[in-house]
Amino acid sequence: MKKGTLSKALCAVALVSLLLVGCSGNSGNESGEKAADGKVTINYWGSMTPEFTDYLVKKVEETYPDINLKISAIPGVTGGGDPFINAAAAGTLPDLFNSNPTGGSTYSDMGITNPLSTFSDFKEAVANVDPNLIETGRMGDGEVHNLITYGATPVMVYYNTKLWQEAGLTKADIPTTWTKFVEVAKKLTKSTAGGKTDQYGLELITDGRGGGFNFQLGYALYWSITGNPNAGFLSKDGKQVILDKQAYAKTIGLVSDLILKEKTSPPERTQDIFPTGTIGMALNGPGFATVLEDPDKSKVVGQWDLFPLPTLGLGKGTSNALPVGGRTIMMSRNTKHPEEAWKVIKILMSDEVQMQVYKDLGEFPVSKTVQADPEFASDKVVSAFLNQDNTQVNGRDPFYYSLISDNLSPAYNEVLAGKAKPEQAVDAAVTKLQQLIDEDQKSREVLLNNK
Repeated sequence: MKKGTLSKALCAVALVSLLLVGCSGNSGNESGEKAADGKVTINYWGSMTPEFTDYLVKKVEETYPDINLKISAIPGVTGGGDPFINAAAAGTLPDLFNSNPTGGSTYSDMGITNPLSTFSDFKEAVANVDPNLIETGRMGDGEVHNLITYGATPVMVYYNTKLWQEAGLTKADIPTTWTKFVEVAKKLTKSTAGGKTDQYGLELITDGRGGGFNFQLGYALYWSITGNPNAGFLSKDGKQVILDKQAYAKTIGLVSDLILKEKTSPPERTQDIFPTGTIGMALNGPGFATVLEDPDKSKVVGQWDLFPLPTLGLGKGTSNALPVGGRTIMMSRNTKHPEEAWKVIKILMSDEVQMQVYKDLGEFPVSKTVQADPEFASDKVVSAFLNQDNTQVNGRDPFYYSLISDNLSPAYNEVLAGKAKPEQAVDAAVTKLQQLIDEDQKSREVLLNNK
C-alpha cells in the first residue's frame, strides 16, 4: 500500500469512528451509574504514579463524598490505533482522560471533548494559571477544552561545571544571547592535533523526526526571528500553512551550523551523552536533574548546573518565547456527570494538589501560588526555571501537530545529510505538509457528507 493511501485509510477509519460518537452513550464503563451508596463513579484514564493516584482518589472522596474516583492507566491498543478515538467510537471513553496539549486539541477538534470554560466557576478555577497555558487549550469554538495540569516547563541548558571550569569559564560567562551561546559552545569543544574532537561543547538532537528539533530549539529560534509566537505554523482554522519559510530556513541553518560549520556538536545521532561527563552542555527539561544525580546513570553527580535558554536576540523577537509541554486533562463530551467530573478537575488545579504533583510526580505545577512557595522555589532546578527573565511560554499549533512534526522537522535532517540547502528543504516540506492537510480536509468533507 502506498504511503499516501495508508494515511488516507487511517484518517478515514478515525473519522468514521468519530462520526459514531454522537450515537454512542457511555456504555462499557461505570460512569453515569450510581452505586448503592448513592455515589457517582467518575472514570479517569491518567498517567501518574501509584502514590499520586492513591492521594488524588482520597482527596476527591474527602472533598466530595458523593464522588467515587476511579483512575486507570491509559490502555494500549492491540494492532495499533488511538485508545481515545477507539473508546469514543465504542462509547467507552471515560469521563476524564490525560493527553499532551497538542493531542488534547486534536481530540477536541474531532468533537469528543466537553468544553471546560463553559462552567460558571472556570475563571476562578484557573485564576492562578499563566494565561498562555490556558490559551493552549482554546479551540475554534472559542472555548477552552483542555487544561494543562502539570509539567508546563520549557527547555533549559544544563552544563558540566568541571568542563566549564577547565575551559576557563565562570558564571559570568553564562550566555545571554545566541551569539554568546555559540561562543561558549566553541570554548567547551576540544580537538586533538589530528583534528579529532575529544569533547563537544553542546549535545544537539540530530534527528528531526518526532518533532524533537522543533521543541528543543526550533520554536525558540523561529519565534525570536519572526517576533510573533502567537502566529504558529498554521492558520487559526488549521487549514493553511502560514509558515514564514525564510525564518524557518534560518532557524534550521543556525542549528545545523553548530554541527556542520562550528563543529561544536556531534554529527551522529546522540542520546543523552551529557551524563557521561564528556560533553559541555545539553538541552533538557527539569526531570533531567533526577538522572544526573543518579550514580547508576550519571558520572556528573554534583558536577552540573543549569541556566535558562538565553534571550536569543535574533530578528524581531524582544523576548524569549518557548514551547509548552505538559500533561492536559479533558472531559468526554458524553459524560453523564459533567458537574462531578468538573469537580475532579478543580481539585487537580487546586494549590494543595498542585504541590503534591511536585512531591509525588516531580512535575512542575501550573499554579503561580505554588510556584512562589518557598518549599518549591528553593530547589536549584526549580529556581532556574522560574527565574527566566524576559521569557514567556507559548502553546504550539493545536491542529495537525503530528503532521507538522513529521514533515517540517525532518527538513533539518535533509540539511544535516547534505541533501539540500535550508531554503530548499523547507520549501519542499511546506509543499508536502499543505498537500497532506488538503487531502485530510477533503476526506473529512466526504465522510461528513456521507454519514
